[in-house]
Amino acid sequence: MLGKDAKCDIGRVVASRVLTQQNGHTPKVTVSIGCPRRLLRTSWECRFLIEGMGAPIVGRAGGVDTLQALLQAVEGVRVSLEQTGKPFVWLDPQDGLGFPFLVPLSHGKSLEDRVRKLIDLDLAEWEKKTNHYKDQTLKRLKRVTNKQRGPRKQTPKTQP
Repeated sequence: MLGKDAKCDIGRVVASRVLTQQNGHTPKVTVSIGCPRRLLRTSWECRFLIEGMGAPIVGRAGGVDTLQALLQAVEGVRVSLEQTGKPFVWLDPQDGLGFPFLVPLSHGKSLEDRVRKLIDLDLAEWEKKTNHYKDQTLKRLKRVTNKQRGPRKQTPKTQP
């Protein structure tokens, strides 16, 4: 991280997002991520800027290639916003920041596999609950619709 007093030059912006504080008391906060830049032959840097909370926060993240630098910048944004202690939201409070938690690569593939398994189990459980609620809602909706229509009229069957 560069800190709050660093120069705000992040280069060409490749991604941005506008957040609000959950309680709605502060103006919108804008997050901008700059295009990754080559530092050395084998390293890249990606800067990010967070504006709208007083002094801008400028950070930088590094990687061995452009994608790693970009992913690390996304993680840096998430961490920087969480460190403010303010409850920022993106589209819906249930969606949170809209900046995903990334599993650290430095801990190896086994950690990634364990985290993925936990997420998959949780998603399967959530899907079961969601489908159950959908089924219940559809049943209620059919009952209400049938009550509004009244009794069905019997149509005589014609014989050929």
